[in-house]
Amino acid sequence: MRPLLVQHHIPKTAGTSLRQIARANYRPSEVEDIETLFGVGRIRPDWRWSRAIRRYGDAYRSLPREHRERVRCFIGHTAPLLLSAVDDRPVRAFTMLRDPVERVISLWSHAQWLVDRGDPTAWA
Repeated sequence: MRPLLVQHHIPKTAGTSLRQIARANYRPSEVEDIETLFGVGRIRPDWRWSRAIRRYGDAYRSLPREHRERVRCFIGHTAPLLLSAVDDRPVRAFTMLRDPVERVISLWSHAQWLVDRGDPTAWA
């Protein structure tokens, strides 16, 4: 069976560009956004990791077998939660890293841009 690619999208590290590359190179049905598929938003500080990992495992196993086999790439901010759940095929996980100082500057600029637009969740 084909390996499943799991891309952990760390904010401000080219994750959106990697998502666009994946969507350009796979069929639409072969790329899934984890947060959209599993119905979760941002990682919250009050999450209990063991519960979140179990939730992702349950969500992955609840997908029809045909769906799991069709997907070639899962992408998302919470992708690492999926790794221990996939036991029906090989997994290749990856992420992009960035110079930490450049990342913080970019994150700050992005949050300020959200504030300027009136987005109340900019610093949430």
